[in-house]
Amino acid sequence: MDNTLKELLVIIGLFLSFTVVVICSLFYIQNNYNIVSCGYKIPIQMIVVALVSLSVFVGALVAFIFSINRLKVRTRIKRDLSLTLKFLEPDERKILSELIKNKGILLQSDIVKKTSFGRVKVTRILKRLEDRGVVVRERFGKKNKIKLVDGLMELFSCKVCK
Repeated sequence: MDNTLKELLVIIGLFLSFTVVVICSLFYIQNNYNIVSCGYKIPIQMIVVALVSLSVFVGALVAFIFSINRLKVRTRIKRDLSLTLKFLEPDERKILSELIKNKGILLQSDIVKKTSFGRVKVTRILKRLEDRGVVVRERFGKKNKIKLVDGLMELFSCKVCK
């Protein structure tokens, strides 16, 4: 189920449950307390129900609008990331997409296998990406572990996971 639909269902559920609680408590008040002023029975309970229901509805509407804005921000991030990737060379994009598919961490030897590039070519591309601050190379025994920098991984995980 889509996150926006889940958020909408939660908001509707909260609204309905809150309204039911308010209505039940107001029926209790109406049956146990009578407020009379100048010969008129003041329907204060109904006024309270109307105001509370209206305020909850407005709050739910505002929450839904904010969730829609969050969805627009995610869409903008996806578009910005695709534009950012266009500035990379095709070979760099291929390596970066393999890193993204593997949650931002791969051994250099696995990159060679997955991209079918030679070891020297992968080393040179990774050096360029490392110089640009896109990836970090760490020693892992006799091998190199390649990681996307944290800031980029957060952006790419937003693109891939949501």
